[in-house]
Amino acid sequence: MNAPLNSGAGVEVREAALAAERALLGELMLDTAAAWAGVEPVGLTAQDMGSDAHALIYGAILRIVARGEQADLVTVVDTLSETGPQQLERAGGLNYINELASEPFTVRNAGQHAAAVRRAAKRRKLETLGAVLARNADTPGILDELLFELQAGDGPQRALELFRDVDVAALADHLPPAPEFWWHQYMPAGLVTMLGAHGGTGKSTFALMLCVCIALGRPLFGVGTRAGIAVFYSGEDDVNLLSHRLAWICRCMGVSPLELEGRLHILDATEGDPVLFRETQEFGRRAAGTTAAFDALRCRLDKLGADVLVVDGMSDTFDGSEIQRSSVSAFLRALGMLAKPRRAVLLTAHVDKGTARGDRPGGSQGYSGSTASHNKARSRLFMYRDKDDTLVIEHQKNNLGRMREPLRLVWNDGELPTVVTPPGPQLQFIADLVDTKALLRLVHEFYVRGEFISTSKNSPTSLRAMLASQPGYPAGRSSGQVLDLLRTAQRQGYIEPEAYSRDRKERERWALTRTGLDLIGATAPTAPTAPTPNISEVGAPGEGSAPTAPTPGARGVGRLGAHQADQKSAHGGAA
Repeated sequence: MNAPLNSGAGVEVREAALAAERALLGELMLDTAAAWAGVEPVGLTAQDMGSDAHALIYGAILRIVARGEQADLVTVVDTLSETGPQQLERAGGLNYINELASEPFTVRNAGQHAAAVRRAAKRRKLETLGAVLARNADTPGILDELLFELQAGDGPQRALELFRDVDVAALADHLPPAPEFWWHQYMPAGLVTMLGAHGGTGKSTFALMLCVCIALGRPLFGVGTRAGIAVFYSGEDDVNLLSHRLAWICRCMGVSPLELEGRLHILDATEGDPVLFRETQEFGRRAAGTTAAFDALRCRLDKLGADVLVVDGMSDTFDGSEIQRSSVSAFLRALGMLAKPRRAVLLTAHVDKGTARGDRPGGSQGYSGSTASHNKARSRLFMYRDKDDTLVIEHQKNNLGRMREPLRLVWNDGELPTVVTPPGPQLQFIADLVDTKALLRLVHEFYVRGEFISTSKNSPTSLRAMLASQPGYPAGRSSGQVLDLLRTAQRQGYIEPEAYSRDRKERERWALTRTGLDLIGATAPTAPTAPTPNISEVGAPGEGSAPTAPTPGARGVGRLGAHQADQKSAHGGAA
């Protein structure tokens, strides 16, 4: 339920509404035509203003707009003075109007401010009707009016304008602008991006680093950012930890905090109620909606002209069940309102235990709770620690294009995480060759001992199961990267599948070809002695002598045959 206006939360709501009114009036006086384009669809009237002074000023602006003029300081004062000096004084006087006209507002937010003023007016109307109903339920028409207001939306034709028609034919002459990003490809403007990670992985530090880079227009991990005003809303860490962390980031990046003044704003919400969206039970029914903190944050963002908002994190700002699709969807839609029209919102969230437990699970989706967390976010990142202790930021969703490649980071003690620089083509070729030879040596060593490596990835004798713990196994490579090395080696003719029987079952193992043996400087393993057959069973070709066993091909050469020996030079036979 909405808090009564005489409570602390009610005072905050009223102050937020008045702040939205001041911003709207200032934007209309800054550029009337541009601001009016966002205000007109809302159908705002002077009666929607919560302040008598604001109602008079807005009424004057409406008359100026009707005349087709710019509502600047002079025209607003003149219009108010037309009915006498008392009207100007009731509107706050010349000094107050000049103060509104001098505020550093931006007209792009006028539509959002008009909608906020309209919602506040509706809330006041509902509270008034509710109070009248509580005092005297027999008041004629009061219940019908209350029901109408409860069912109505927020516009002059709100019962009809439930959706917007898209002019498809207009696309023939007008190409919509390409999507904008505040962090290239990862964080789109006007939409919500989600960052999931296990607790303690470093997502808050990463998000704060991103804010610093955006404030200064610096790239982060080699990925470009757009310079803008960043706001970090913390529902998790208090001012002491935030200050310590920001000072450390600045020191490591060689940045003076003075450079961030007016560009980065840290909002500590931990001492109050940081919840932006709350789910409640009223009369046995679930109700959910934004809070006073949400309205106050919206006003602060508009006043600061914020371009990027980080909400840290979901567990502290969303007071509801993460498995309820409707509630999670409504929360992310509310954050999407904060993102319009070109502000980026980054929401940090903890992943569930199943995702975070143990080794990095291939193909894991880095979100917890309802799939609405995934569906409503337009871009989604997952941060985790890989087995080689590198920190990985994986792009798992992007509705505006292809997903970017994962970022692999090294985070040493006392330093900020830094990106692992990929080697150039020549160095990568050498590194792949070295690791391939090391892998082939291990396969051959096990083959000689009769401990065969299965070609099946799911076998208990698979490549990773048998060799991962062995000295010489390629360090710093994921299982997928090692498998890629193996496949490349197979395509180059160094290794091949070889069929064999065991326990009366046909199986398949990896065996080095002649070319592969030459690559690692090894010889083919000695073939086992052929068993002497029973003469009585086979039949004696010559008196008193057993038949000579046919000489088998060298073990480990596989099915490719001798013709592969000629491929030595073509496949880089020299080590």
